[in-house]
Amino acid sequence: MKPRTFAGHKVLVLSGMMSFGLVACQPAGGGGGGGGGGGGSNVNAIRTGIRLVTVTGATRGEFEIQNASGTVTISDFAEPNVAVEVPPGTYRLIRNNTAGFVYATDVVVAAGQVTDVRMGAITLVTVPGGVEGQFEIQDAAGTVTLSDFDEPNVPVTVPAGTYRLVRNNTAGFVYATNVVVTAGAGTPVTMGAITLQTLPGAVEGQFEIQDATGTQTLSDFEEPNVPVTVPAGTYRLVRNNTSGFVYATAVTVTAGNSTAVLMGALTLATLPGATQGQFEILDSTGTVSLSDFEEPNVPVTVPAGTYVLTRNNASAFVYATGVNVTAGSVSTVNMGAIRFTGATDFEIFDATGTTQLSDFDERNTTVTVPPGTYVLYENNTTNVVASAVVVLAGQVTVVP
Repeated sequence: MKPRTFAGHKVLVLSGMMSFGLVACQPAGGGGGGGGGGGGSNVNAIRTGIRLVTVTGATRGEFEIQNASGTVTISDFAEPNVAVEVPPGTYRLIRNNTAGFVYATDVVVAAGQVTDVRMGAITLVTVPGGVEGQFEIQDAAGTVTLSDFDEPNVPVTVPAGTYRLVRNNTAGFVYATNVVVTAGAGTPVTMGAITLQTLPGAVEGQFEIQDATGTQTLSDFEEPNVPVTVPAGTYRLVRNNTSGFVYATAVTVTAGNSTAVLMGALTLATLPGATQGQFEILDSTGTVSLSDFEEPNVPVTVPAGTYVLTRNNASAFVYATGVNVTAGSVSTVNMGAIRFTGATDFEIFDATGTTQLSDFDERNTTVTVPPGTYVLYENNTTNVVASAVVVLAGQVTVVP
């Protein structure tokens, strides 16, 4: 096999030359005895040099050769697993274009020898179909980021040592600590996943992942119905950008498995052309608003539980109480409507006429209300325009 020139240096691709130990030297000279003949002839082609030996299939192997102090780059874009010719001396190797990621220091090259520098590798193993698998490699203390945008499920070349892995561009979301890598071997780090399962057509499915106590947000804008890569642990899920709307607590994830969290949904069904259909979702006591500006006639993702629904920005106008939702099902709340055809805009009061539910409702419009009995006032006056107005679910009551 003939040598070729690479970046101004004579190099030779060496196949099958796998030795053990961080730095091993191949002496120049004859082929030796037995099975070593092929290796001896290859080393003769490059008599003095360095070879970075990576784990089979590992990525990120290109490296730079520097002088011992790291102040002068002698060669860059050097390929792993080939001998790079250098004069005798002491060298420092770093990942290519990543000055802070040192592969080896004090690499001694003697005349007539090729010095092997053996790497290890880290493989972040994700659940099939899992998203958000890209990760960063940090030093053991988590103070220095050594590389980022590393892809999961492929061995990433690193020197022997101890590392910390975090989700890419999300320093607070730690995938693993104390990841020990040895020279010549790949270290797998197996992840789990969380899948928030929503019902077909349901909206508001994006969610945030928090730690078990809910004090730290680990990630946001996660999409439902796909496994999201997380390490084994316990988590809390909330609606995205709505920390008070908890989707699930104590979600336990094990390595190699995806934990499914099944949601339910509720639909506020309004009549065609009816106005004021937007609504708020409150807890079962009606004291805590979980979300607002929800649109009618589409399933809204909620966890199993009991809810109170009110007209949006009108908490006194209760659309429904005791709305029970079960996981995997849609609970539908059917509204009615009032159309006042009189000469003025109107206000809606409860059946006793003492509690105002809404105002500035426009005449000749179909206004969404829950089934019940109402009193109508002329807007901004004390003039009653209709009393004992009965509304049934799914029907429009016309008041002349």
